[in-house]
Amino acid sequence: MVKEKLPSVNMMNTNLKVVVLGSENVGKTALSVRYLTKRFIGEYQSDTDSLYNASIELDDSPIQLQLLDCTEIAEIDDVLGRDQQLQWADAFIVVYDICNRDSFLSASKIIKSIRSVHSHTDSPILLIGNKLDLQHRRQTGFDEGHVMSLDQTCQFYELSAADGYHTVTHAFNSLFREAKVNKKALKINKFFKSNTEKRRNSFVAKIGDMFRR
Repeated sequence: MVKEKLPSVNMMNTNLKVVVLGSENVGKTALSVRYLTKRFIGEYQSDTDSLYNASIELDDSPIQLQLLDCTEIAEIDDVLGRDQQLQWADAFIVVYDICNRDSFLSASKIIKSIRSVHSHTDSPILLIGNKLDLQHRRQTGFDEGHVMSLDQTCQFYELSAADGYHTVTHAFNSLFREAKVNKKALKINKFFKSNTEKRRNSFVAKIGDMFRR
């Protein structure tokens, strides 16, 4: 019996590609910069996507992180028009503003679009209700975000980019852990599928040779 040899550790080095999505002014960039630099930027406007490259350490393991901070998404067509980014990503962060009901509804549509594009895999998604420091102006309840996360099988946190980096770091790292495990599982499955296909082709070739003799 021939034993399958699993991919080596070097073959399984982790490179994570993560896309941050959400409506205008929900705090996507503030959250991204808070995680990467621990600094808070109050107001930031951009008409172009921003790609951040960073080397991080997660549970004593190095990760090469690419974090794509996308510009606002106002309509569902904006999400569907980002098919290339959705295909590119290993995981997703979807942000809404707890003080803006429309941004919550947009977040729901975004997640459904991600699930549609990645229908063959359970791509890890982190749903964030941002601006918890302004909860006196809340328009969306915690339970609503929690229910959405259960319906869409994703992680969920309510937090504030303005209040500190600890909660933001915890939320992001929780997603990255899931994405890391998910990506390694996909690599192993692909490895075994490839080897199975090779064995099948070899077997078919041998049978063909027997009949030609």
